[in-house]
Amino acid sequence: MKGFERIVEEDSWIIKSAIKDLCIYKNLEEYYQEGLIGLWEAYIRFDPSKGASFRTFAYRTIRGKLLTCLKKAKQEEDHLAILSEAIMEVIVDERAEVPLEIEILSCYCNGLTLAQKTWVYKTFVEDKGPKAIAKEEGVSLETVKSWRRYALEKMRREVGLGDRHRGPVS
Repeated sequence: MKGFERIVEEDSWIIKSAIKDLCIYKNLEEYYQEGLIGLWEAYIRFDPSKGASFRTFAYRTIRGKLLTCLKKAKQEEDHLAILSEAIMEVIVDERAEVPLEIEILSCYCNGLTLAQKTWVYKTFVEDKGPKAIAKEEGVSLETVKSWRRYALEKMRREVGLGDRHRGPVS
């Protein structure tokens, strides 16, 4: 059997084909990386004695890997939508001016994990410090600080600041 590097050179089109067939158009690099992992798994598990060609087996393995990632992303998106709706219901009852504030704030939260979004919400809307957030969420202070650090990095990249304007983060 060929080396994996050669397989990637010759058969990386299979990944692109699976991505196209599944109509994936967002986060292409992330899904391509998952496709490479699927190609690697196919390379490791392929048994020519089973009768299928390697490319057929690789396509099915890659497609399965991508479908799993899509399903996970959809579940995460649904969870965030439910959480956002629940947060909006609570806030609309408590303060009339806050929904617009949250809507504006959520524009900067693209690409953040649920934990990072939790930090943003509790910090900027509920005006809570890291210790209070850690206690509420049942995690360590260091965990909350890491949420903050990575959230701020992602938010800076989102608005095009990168690391140039990085101030002290404690």
